[in-house]
Amino acid sequence: MCFKFLTYWFRWIKQLISIFEKYDAKALKATVTQNIVITDVPSQNAKDMADELEKVGISPFPSNF
Repeated sequence: MCFKFLTYWFRWIKQLISIFEKYDAKALKATVTQNIVITDVPSQNAKDMADELEKVGISPFPSNF
């Protein structure tokens, strides 16, 4: 069970790093509510990056509910 989780987690991290590099993002911050905030993305890349994050299961506009 733990191995499957780690495999999934590493795959997710690799996808996230790839997206960061592709869209020239510079920083990621973790929040106390276990969310992440991606900062320093060039404005012209923001929409495309948000679309690609959704494709890998990361909601760029999460809800409170």
